[in-house]
Amino acid sequence: MLAMTEPAPTPPPSSPPPTSPSPPPPWQPPRQRGTNVASILVGLVFLGIGIWYFLDTTLGLTMPDIEWDNIWPIILIVIGGVIVVRAATDRNR
Repeated sequence: MLAMTEPAPTPPPSSPPPTSPSPPPPWQPPRQRGTNVASILVGLVFLGIGIWYFLDTTLGLTMPDIEWDNIWPIILIVIGGVIVVRAATDRNR
């Protein structure tokens, strides 16, 4: 003879079932503050020095002599001035 068993009572729900997490927001690139004039200027200085050296040494072209002892302080002054002006104008935005 088959014995009939009573089904186990279901416990009352204590909390709602977990929901799936909301999807992450779509990826966005970081905001940029515009062009960085100082980095462009430094890049141009290095590019100019490299081209000068290439033309003079590798190709053997006669380039006018530049006394770098007199020019490098001017380059530093210009780079520093651009950085200061750029920083001052960014604060006013």
